[in-house]
Amino acid sequence: MGNRLLKESIRFNRRIDELDWFEEVMFYRLITAADDYGIFFADPVVLARILFPLKKSVDEKMTAKALKKLETVGLVRRYHAKGDEWLMIVSWKKHQRLRNSRHNYPEPEDWKPDEPEEENGAEVECAVPEENGPEQEEPADRAEVRELSVIDLPLNDNTEYSVTRTEVNEYVALYPAVDVMQELRKMRGWCLASPQRRKTRNGIRKFINSWMAREQDRGGSPGRPAGERPGDIYEQLARQYEAEEQAGNMARAVPEGGGVQ
Repeated sequence: MGNRLLKESIRFNRRIDELDWFEEVMFYRLITAADDYGIFFADPVVLARILFPLKKSVDEKMTAKALKKLETVGLVRRYHAKGDEWLMIVSWKKHQRLRNSRHNYPEPEDWKPDEPEEENGAEVECAVPEENGPEQEEPADRAEVRELSVIDLPLNDNTEYSVTRTEVNEYVALYPAVDVMQELRKMRGWCLASPQRRKTRNGIRKFINSWMAREQDRGGSPGRPAGERPGDIYEQLARQYEAEEQAGNMARAVPEGGGVQ
């Protein structure tokens, strides 16, 4: 997804002015998360986790209330398609550059977004800057497989591995006792605190599954003890992970019969 820009005229838009602070922030974050057709999930749980991944105080009740307000003032429209509820940012198509020929998410069949009304010469506009000349349309096969990133894990080559919503759903099904999002946040913290121990792109999924499996075997994600600093947790997790990984390597290295001749 391309970078989004907000024109300064948005400050004078009356619909934006009807929002409270949280509703306005959520709208701006929604602009950064929507696909190239202005479409995104309308599930309040998904909105809370993806738009506010680091704010544990934001829950689905808050995002549901804010989404209702955004729809009431005419900034978004909600609709159902393929068994799920979706939203579309109303003024998107008039101002946004369409990078892909195919949608990431289903478009409503029975209506098209209304043209945004000008208010004091201002419109809600979301523009993507052109970089390095005219942009090329992304191949259809890549457009189909691109999926929203829920959280990014730093790798040993200083790039990041994007964990998608589909992967999160798989981990939730595989490890029901684990708070998957919380453990992914711990993994990110672990990688940030221990750059020399980061994983390769080929090894990161094994790392994630090993981490989740250990938490599942322990009975689920424990709560953080009161007064413990986040840095302490990540260092402790780093030592714990390395110790268990070394123990596993030693166990695999011992020949059958315990190595005693």
